[in-house]
Amino acid sequence: MTIQTEPLLAAKVAAEYNGGVTGWGYDVGPSLRPPQTSGKHPRRVWRPTRLTATCRTIGLLSSLPQVSVTAPFQAHLLDGLQHGCQQHGYDLLLVNRARYESAAALVELLSSGQLAALVCYLRPGDPLASSLAAAPLPVMTLAGALPGVPCVTVDNARGGRLQAQHLWERGHRQVLYITSPIPLYAALVRQAAFLAEAERRGQRVTLVQAAPDPAHLDEATLDWLLRDAPGQPTALVGWSDGTARLLLAQLIAHGVTAIPEQLAVVGFDGLPVHPALTLPSPWTLTSIAAPWHAVGVHCIDLLAGAIAGQPLPNLTELPVKLLVGNTT
Repeated sequence: MTIQTEPLLAAKVAAEYNGGVTGWGYDVGPSLRPPQTSGKHPRRVWRPTRLTATCRTIGLLSSLPQVSVTAPFQAHLLDGLQHGCQQHGYDLLLVNRARYESAAALVELLSSGQLAALVCYLRPGDPLASSLAAAPLPVMTLAGALPGVPCVTVDNARGGRLQAQHLWERGHRQVLYITSPIPLYAALVRQAAFLAEAERRGQRVTLVQAAPDPAHLDEATLDWLLRDAPGQPTALVGWSDGTARLLLAQLIAHGVTAIPEQLAVVGFDGLPVHPALTLPSPWTLTSIAAPWHAVGVHCIDLLAGAIAGQPLPNLTELPVKLLVGNTT
């Protein structure tokens, strides 16, 4: 069981993604705004070439071993990309990540004229990321930040603040936050914003990393969470809906049926789910509704403009909203 409770942990996490790891200076401050762009760095402009002007194919490069249409996050992003390509008259091509083990191989593809632009969803530490900032064609990353590569995502920071605010208003002062097993940009930003807002309000937050595949709490953590003792968490926050749903099902299986009276549960994404992840009746998950389909569409909108010579904004965030279910 790995449990971490630190008042200043929010500052540590925020520092990693506030000009540290990525060097982009992402902001976890107030962001009540429509789709917006960051002006902290010059926008990049691609000059259309004969090849990119005639090519009608946009590539999708992902670190995931496969794109799963049953995974809500992936399915909504992919559907948005396809919708955007249809609107602008482009084909969407899945680029086989396994064929490009070196940056040189990827650069050769990007210079071949086979693609007019590239969309990326790469995990932290992917060795191909370093070759994308100087790509000879428009490149955008979805959801997660890569150094020097324009990004389209949702307002993760506002979502994290909304989670903390909602739980505060529901009377929760002790919160268990389930972190992502992978240091994803979106997960870390929403976590940092939650911690900062909770610290500002005086909430005590305990961080736990769930065991993976599928996400679950180990027996020691579960026993600690369910013990009858002063100062125990009264709310559980999952870094994503998938994690929150699986943990809620685990709690129900262990006899925790007084939800939210005994333990409130909050997620993040607010997407329709595969039947395998549907919560037992009568619960509907409180979550942050994130428009991942719109992220995909907007990404293609921006790339189509970039192919025509328009500048690409460094960061575009689409707004999120609180979706209140009966788990809080």
